[in-house]
Amino acid sequence: MRWIARPRQTGKTTALIEWAQQEKLGGPPRYIVVATQQEANRVFNQSRDENGNQTIRLPITFDEVVRYGGYPARFAIDNIDLILQWLVRGSIEMVTYTDDEQR
Repeated sequence: MRWIARPRQTGKTTALIEWAQQEKLGGPPRYIVVATQQEANRVFNQSRDENGNQTIRLPITFDEVVRYGGYPARFAIDNIDLILQWLVRGSIEMVTYTDDEQR
C-alpha cells in the first residue's frame, strides 16, 4: 500500500486519477473511493480529458464499498482523513498503519 501525504491542492487526487487510468483491459477494475457522492462526481469530472471524455470509472463512496463489498477490484482511497472522520463522527487526533512494503 502506498500513501500520498501532501497539503491540499498539491496533486493527490490527480495521482489517483492517473493510477485509475492505468486499468488494463481484462484486468481487475480500478476504483477511486471517496467520502461522498458529491466527491465522486467532482473527481469524475476532474478526470475528463480535454474533449470531455470519460477516462476512469465513476468513483464510488466508502459506504458503497462497505455495503456491496467483495468487489474483485483494486481500490485507491481519496482523502482518507474525511472518511475516518465520517466513520467516527469526530476529530481524529492520531493514526498508525503498517507499511509492509520494502523500501
